[in-house]
Amino acid sequence: MMSKKKNAMAMLAVACAMLSACGGDSSHSSADPDPEPQALVLSEANAARVAGDTLLFAQLLPESFYAMISAAGFLATGQNCLSGEASVQSDDLERPVSASMSDCVVENGVTVDGTLRFDYDSEDPDAPPSELNAESFTLISTYGDTDNSSETHFSFDGEIDFQVDENLENSDFQEVDGTLAFSLDSTYDGEQQSFQRQWILDDYRQIGVNQSGAYLAELSGDVTLGDPAGRVVLTTYAPVGANGLSSCPSAGDITAEGGDGTSLNLSVIDNDDILITLNGVGTHYSCEEYGAWLQEAMDFPNSPI
Repeated sequence: MMSKKKNAMAMLAVACAMLSACGGDSSHSSADPDPEPQALVLSEANAARVAGDTLLFAQLLPESFYAMISAAGFLATGQNCLSGEASVQSDDLERPVSASMSDCVVENGVTVDGTLRFDYDSEDPDAPPSELNAESFTLISTYGDTDNSSETHFSFDGEIDFQVDENLENSDFQEVDGTLAFSLDSTYDGEQQSFQRQWILDDYRQIGVNQSGAYLAELSGDVTLGDPAGRVVLTTYAPVGANGLSSCPSAGDITAEGGDGTSLNLSVIDNDDILITLNGVGTHYSCEEYGAWLQEAMDFPNSPI
């Protein structure tokens, strides 16, 4: 019987791997990289969308990760899918090193699919993984009734280097390379709505900062957006607090650099003053004005994400 701590680490190993890369061994993929995406020229036409997508992504990555810990935890302890199939391979220290899932329902309304591989940099049997890989991982979550329902899809194909503290509470994404996608299909008061996003990450880092109980993050690296299509380079000057799509960021100073020398900076002055600087021209928004600026560009569903 595995100890409670070892079970927790096994849960982490499986779930962490869901944010990772494919490959036959524990090293990073040796496949030739795709051509570098074209840099996005930042302008008034796309600035709000870029700002909104950046903050959405910063919140989605850790939240999806922790959701996967709960959804996949039972796989490492030998339990079966409610329907579908799954198998987990362990090393000599009883730590998961690979997992394969096919339409595996881990709990009512939550289905996972994909092939996972991961590695450890320590011989300590309780150590979490250090390098994680996933191929065509998908998590589907459904809930609601006929009038109000939603189905969310989260998927990741790529690789990640990851660190977590001993309490499994704070995560640092040291390097992420791959494609992250999120979609929401919902029915709200009988009206059908859809929301889709995709990000391609290259040498991306997201380092968590716990400030007075709030999750803040330092973001850096290349992120390619699906629409508007193009690559931006993120640099953080003060950790960012992303509070979802329906409220203002709580803190932060972050810049996205685009093509042709263009740039977009978001700086939180206080809880009702957001400074947006596009190509050297700054505009102050109240929280309400900032929300309206994003709403028009992001096309949020009425139901909360």
